[in-house]
Amino acid sequence: KVGADVKQVLGLDDTVFDIEITPNRGDWAGVIGVARELAAAFELELNIPEARVIEIDQPVQQYSSVVIEDSVSCPRYMGRVLLDVRIGQSDSFIQNRLRAVGQRPINNVVDITNYIMLETGQPLHAFDYDKLSENRIVVRRAKSGEALQTLDGVCRTLSDEMLVIADATKPVALAGIMGGGDSEVTESTKRVFLESAYFDPIVIRKTAKQLSLMTEAAQRFQRGADPEMTSYALNRAATMISSLAEGKSAKGVLDEYPSPLGRSSIRLRYTRANVLLGSEIPKEKQVKYLRSLGFTPHYS
Repeated sequence: KVGADVKQVLGLDDTVFDIEITPNRGDWAGVIGVARELAAAFELELNIPEARVIEIDQPVQQYSSVVIEDSVSCPRYMGRVLLDVRIGQSDSFIQNRLRAVGQRPINNVVDITNYIMLETGQPLHAFDYDKLSENRIVVRRAKSGEALQTLDGVCRTLSDEMLVIADATKPVALAGIMGGGDSEVTESTKRVFLESAYFDPIVIRKTAKQLSLMTEAAQRFQRGADPEMTSYALNRAATMISSLAEGKSAKGVLDEYPSPLGRSSIRLRYTRANVLLGSEIPKEKQVKYLRSLGFTPHYS
């Protein structure tokens, strides 16, 4: 309509909160983490978007496999294969939200991985499945002097201290930092290998500093991502790719998790907590607050 507010017509009338995150709050590196805190503060229910993947009959093991050679640097690596993907522009609501946080839209699949990273705090990466040698993934240390041209167009010489995602013959990504140009998703991509993993924060921080390559993914992994978020983020992204890029998910998930990371257990003394806070919060309320933040208290 002539005379209408152009911001509303283009969907640019959203509110953007600029939140400065301290290094110890990796859980705030995604919208869900911030929403969890706000839901607890205002005593509201936390509503997380559904991740329901519709799969075809062919099992994912028919298409690919994952081998982790360094399980200390990469305790968990998950992957899905999506077929018959239609690469194109993202829907406007995704593009607007990415631009609102300073990111440049690229294509629907890449934009979805970035969108889910911002939503969950879990970085993802999409490979062109047909550009992977033998269509499989190997998580390993780089060989000294090995080279990789990253997505920014720079050819980087790697050391054996750096963790890479490789196919059967060569590195295709700097683990947890940036993908390689030879396996990126382009207009000609038809099949996608979708990665969701947990990487050791120290390994990512050292590599990012050595290469002066501090990406959105590196910032999240070096703070310490949630190894349990890998599954949800992967399925959420696969759900969106199916809906917005017509991708068909092979049945099942590749999930290499040789030594599961146990949940941390913390001893809380109610009296000591009140002394430190200068408060008088009964233990029942302390337990209530912990539950609202997603903790599982066992108390007496």
